[in-house]
Amino acid sequence: MPQFIATTARMLQQFRTTIGTPEHLTSHCLTRNIAFLRGMSAARALFERKAA
Repeated sequence: MPQFIATTARMLQQFRTTIGTPEHLTSHCLTRNIAFLRGMSAARALFERKAA
């Protein structure tokens, strides 16, 4: 359980309010009519595929 809490806390520091793929974050911005959402670089690092 402590590992889960540590992981969750780290993700919340990186993403703040919304966690998801870059596409999800972009869609969220459009839906909420906001220009900037923290965590895009974290989303890219976590969810986008790396070329092999």
